[in-house]
Amino acid sequence: MRKSYLFAALVVAATGLGLTSASATNLIVNGDFANPDVVGNWAIYPNGGVPGWTSNNNETEIDYQAVVMPTFYQSIPGQSMELNGNQPDTISQTVTGLMVGDKYLLSWGYGDRPGGGGDYEAQVWFGGSLVTTDFGNGSGIWSTNSFVVTADATSEVLSFIGIEDGSSPSYGNEIADVSLDQVPEPATLALFGAGLLGFTGFAAMRHRKTTML
Repeated sequence: MRKSYLFAALVVAATGLGLTSASATNLIVNGDFANPDVVGNWAIYPNGGVPGWTSNNNETEIDYQAVVMPTFYQSIPGQSMELNGNQPDTISQTVTGLMVGDKYLLSWGYGDRPGGGGDYEAQVWFGGSLVTTDFGNGSGIWSTNSFVVTADATSEVLSFIGIEDGSSPSYGNEIADVSLDQVPEPATLALFGAGLLGFTGFAAMRHRKTTML
């Protein structure tokens, strides 16, 4: 697995403060699944119908989130991709424009669609390596995933895989807002980390001083 939790945490924080490399940009095509527009509904498309994405079962389901979930991902109205169209699917995108050896922040939203009774397991693969496995219980809650991955080639395959668990195969595993961004250079992260530690120490001192008063 290509995971570094501390490094990923620093990258997420640095990205939130705008401390990304000058060339940082989302390399995922149609990562918000806005194309095609399902006009407040849902639809299943054959390969070629959803720009950027292909399915091993020739079906990619796009949902307006309010149709299948009790809330929108990050409270922003939008569309998502379900990994269980009529059956557990493997839906992939070949990401291009990578720099060999560079690190990238891979992020997405995961939602365990309620009412299905099962099939709430989704694997995420990048470049032939398992990044993580999302699990749900049908609660209808969104979660955010962020992992640092390393490019071993100038193009890599990103796959989201619905895992069959013997339950109702037509529900579950909503994926939203997929992004892949180049992370800051190590020197930038080191400076940010030092600044973060310094700020934390200052905050702690200030808190102690306030408590003494």
